[in-house]
Amino acid sequence: MTEVVSLEEDMSETPQAESGKRPSASPPTLNLKRLRGPDLTVALVSKFPPSIGGEAEYFYSLATSISKISPAFAVANYETKAKLLESSDKLRIFRVWRLNSLTYPLRILRACLSLKPRLIHANHEYMLYGRPAYGALFPLLLLLLRLTRTPIILTMHSVVPRGSLKTDFFRRYGWERLASIWGLCFMIWTRLTLRLSAHVIVHSQASKTLLCCEYGCRSDKISVIGHGVATFPITNQSRAKELLKFGDRPVVLQFGFLHEKKGTESLLRALGIVVKNHPSALLVVVGGPHVSYRNDPASFREFVSRLTSLVKQNGLDNNVVIRTEYVPDELAPIYFASADIVALPYIEHFGASGVLARAMAMGNAVVATRVNPFFETIDDGVTGILVERNNETELADAIDEMLSDSKLREALGRNLKASASKLSWQNVARQHLELYSQISEYDSKLHY
Repeated sequence: MTEVVSLEEDMSETPQAESGKRPSASPPTLNLKRLRGPDLTVALVSKFPPSIGGEAEYFYSLATSISKISPAFAVANYETKAKLLESSDKLRIFRVWRLNSLTYPLRILRACLSLKPRLIHANHEYMLYGRPAYGALFPLLLLLLRLTRTPIILTMHSVVPRGSLKTDFFRRYGWERLASIWGLCFMIWTRLTLRLSAHVIVHSQASKTLLCCEYGCRSDKISVIGHGVATFPITNQSRAKELLKFGDRPVVLQFGFLHEKKGTESLLRALGIVVKNHPSALLVVVGGPHVSYRNDPASFREFVSRLTSLVKQNGLDNNVVIRTEYVPDELAPIYFASADIVALPYIEHFGASGVLARAMAMGNAVVATRVNPFFETIDDGVTGILVERNNETELADAIDEMLSDSKLREALGRNLKASASKLSWQNVARQHLELYSQISEYDSKLHY
């Protein structure tokens, strides 16, 4: 039976709110000592659903998969509207900290001191723990967790090349002024984060190379474990298009949080070329605003305005659907089932791609740019087609070729799905458990 511990139950320090009164904004405190058990071995620290974001979904999937093989528990964020999450009876979820809170390092430390795990596995992504000012406290969290004398493993979903630490990078977080100083601070912050971790997991060899060459991390301290690929119920394509009101038109899908770095503008220009041979082609762009727009909604509106202007300039009013909304998990597979092609024309990307993982699971034909991790995951011409970024002509040619040849699309999708077997969540969980075992066995010899 599922055991999920939320902050509405088992509270030791904060009384229940009186009926009809609004509860306190700060989360109550769990009586963690009473809940401690001998089977709790690995603590997975991360934001968890219902919080929105690929990193939250990733760690929840990882924790659930690990718990099917070995006991585990999660030290997760608290949300007043959090629903009870389904998991195996070996996974316990303790909701003890809040996003955008100065106290989250102390609350996570308290939980780990009480639960006494043999290993702590922390999830890392920029703004995972809140806005940049709060995310900057992440090295403090690692420093405090070292007080538990427990090995700390870190998963880094994104690794930013030094050459990308420019004004454009910091503009998305509202820090474009003094970009050179922020770049130096970012390098120091990342090096400190790596220094405080016993071991680091990344999702691609390119990310590992960056950590070694540009951040000075030892190679033997880094493991490459691919992004897990889930299984989804397969919906008939015609039925999916009917449900989404796409008719029988060929669909090119760009899915995920919207941001200018994902190359949507290049994709629209490429579509202007594609429709000359495929006038019924439909580009579907769907996803909510990227987290970096959270503090600057005006920039997101300006970005969407640029997209709609490009649609009009290229005469694509009948060929483009833009839905700026977050797609719930139960609806996402229907979008992928409707797609003849999944497009990933990213201009810049720093690590794992949950969208590619979904396309692999669904067996979609994929066209992507040669950025990390696509050039490692996709075998050009076999499991997908790779093009140069910001090259609308090459992108248009690839889409045109794929739309013109259904057998090519089927072969690419079939091969991509076959390549995903080694990245099933069961296999990914086993790779993590093997690493946990190695680090736990030699924790006395770890070199931080």
